[in-house]
Amino acid sequence: MPKVTLITFNGKTQSLSKWSREIGIGCSTLQNRINIGWDIEKVMTHPLGQKTMRGGKPLKLVAEGGRNCKSCGIDMPYLTPGTAGAYVENSKKYCSVKCAQARPGTVLKGELNPNYSDAGRKVCKACSKEYRSYNKTSKYCSHACYLSTKPKVGPYVKKGRPPKKILEPKPKIIREVVYQKCLMCENTFRKIPSNTQKYCSYKCHLDSGGAFRAGKAAGTMTRKYGAKKDANHKEIVDAFEKLGACVLDMSTLGSGVPDILVMCKGTPYMVDIKNPKTGYGKRGLNQNQKEWAAEWKGGPVYMISTVDQVTDMVNGRLGSIKRFPE
Repeated sequence: MPKVTLITFNGKTQSLSKWSREIGIGCSTLQNRINIGWDIEKVMTHPLGQKTMRGGKPLKLVAEGGRNCKSCGIDMPYLTPGTAGAYVENSKKYCSVKCAQARPGTVLKGELNPNYSDAGRKVCKACSKEYRSYNKTSKYCSHACYLSTKPKVGPYVKKGRPPKKILEPKPKIIREVVYQKCLMCENTFRKIPSNTQKYCSYKCHLDSGGAFRAGKAAGTMTRKYGAKKDANHKEIVDAFEKLGACVLDMSTLGSGVPDILVMCKGTPYMVDIKNPKTGYGKRGLNQNQKEWAAEWKGGPVYMISTVDQVTDMVNGRLGSIKRFPE
C-alpha cells in the first residue's frame, strides 16, 4: 500500500490530500513546502502566487519601476535584477492569463480591427472622394487621381526613364522592276535588276538541262579540290605501299565505288577504308556501297580500319577482316 503522509495542524490530524481539499492548495505544492523545510504553520497558511527563492525566503519586490498590466492597468511587482526568476517575471505584460486572453479584444476594437467593416475607409487626396482600401500607404482612389497630382509637362514619364521617342513612319521603298524573256519558253517574266534569274519557272530550268549542268559543275569542283576522305585514309594507303603493295586511289569516283584497289602479291582486292573513331565508320558500308558490292563480280569488298588489318591482308590472313558480301 502507498505511504500516507499525516499532518497535524491546529489540533487536527489528517492526510495530505484531505488538507489539500480543505485549504485549496494542491498536494504537490504542500509536499514541496515540506521538502524544503518549511514549518507546518507556514506550509498551511502561506498564500499562493507569492514568488519565493529556494529555502522559503521571499523575493524582494521593488515598487519603483513597476509596470502596469496592459489589459486591466493594475500595478505589477518588479523584481530586483539578478534575483532568481527576475528576468521572466519582469518581462510579463499581463498580470494573469485572463487579462492576456482579454487583451486582443480590447486593442483591436473599431478601426484597429482588420475585420472591422469600416476599417478600410479612406479619403482620396486628389478628388476627396471616399473609398475603401486596406493598404496602409494608399492615398488615391485610382491611378487616374494619382496621375492628376503629377506635373503636366508633356507626356507622363515614369521616374528614371527618358521620354519615349515618337518614331516617324519609314518611307515605303519602291523597288525597280525589269522584264526579261525566259531562255527556254521565251515568255516574259518580271524580276528585280539584282536577280540573276534566267528562266520563268523551275520546270523551264529542268527542261533546259539545268540539273545536268549543276551535276557536271559539282564533279568539276570535286576533281579540283578533292573528295572528302576518312581521317585515316592516308595512313592506310601509306601502310600498303610500305609493305610493297600497289594502290590505286578511287575515292573521287563516288556512287558506292570502294576507296582503293590494292594489288598484293598478284591478287587484287577492293578495299573501302573506314574510320573506327566515327559513328559513320563503325556502321560499315552505306546503302550505295552495298548495292555496288552486290553487283560487282570480282570478289567481296573488304573494310580496312587499322594498320594491323593492312598487315594481315598483305600476308594473306583475311579471316579477321570484315567483308561484304560475306
